[in-house]
Amino acid sequence: MKDDWMKGTSEEIGSNDDDIRFSGLPHFSVWAFVLMTVVTLGFYTPYWWLKRLEAFHSLDTNQQLPPQSIFIGAAAALMASWVLIFAAPATGVDIVLDLAVGIFYVYVALRGKGILQDHLAAKGVREIEFNGLWTFLFQHWYLQYKINQIHDRGVPLQPASQRTFQEDFAPELRELAKLHEEGILTDEEYERRRNQLVDQL
Repeated sequence: MKDDWMKGTSEEIGSNDDDIRFSGLPHFSVWAFVLMTVVTLGFYTPYWWLKRLEAFHSLDTNQQLPPQSIFIGAAAALMASWVLIFAAPATGVDIVLDLAVGIFYVYVALRGKGILQDHLAAKGVREIEFNGLWTFLFQHWYLQYKINQIHDRGVPLQPASQRTFQEDFAPELRELAKLHEEGILTDEEYERRRNQLVDQL
């Protein structure tokens, strides 16, 4: 597999109708994400998740990520680990805490992968695939790469409840109008089918 997962730019997608689609999961450079993780000694990771929890939970899926308190707990465990490294490096407790936090982030990344896959499947999108091994190895960084890929390919990702009238119905209304103009649909059929679409609002 030649998935160049480290690609990405720090620019967010332009200010147009597509911004509404996935605004809670913005396009962000994976390299910048890695740098921020290193500079903050790992504390950027729980921040990244906390900023995106609501967006993940708003997608078309039955899966859920852990609550905010769990991520805050992970950050606290990470802080305790750093304190122990400098205060009592011989105890080995810091290793246990790091291992627990690492396992937690693997679990969360795999759950996040499932949520994105469910949402893409609900939209009928098949061209964006996820790799379980890459998710296991690179976790949140890999998910950010896939989010960037979703944005780059212009996939509409807002939940069904937030889809706009223009996106949902305008193409069908245009098609109905065309069929009516060509005489394929009678006036009565056109009005009936048009009203059926409007009633779905």
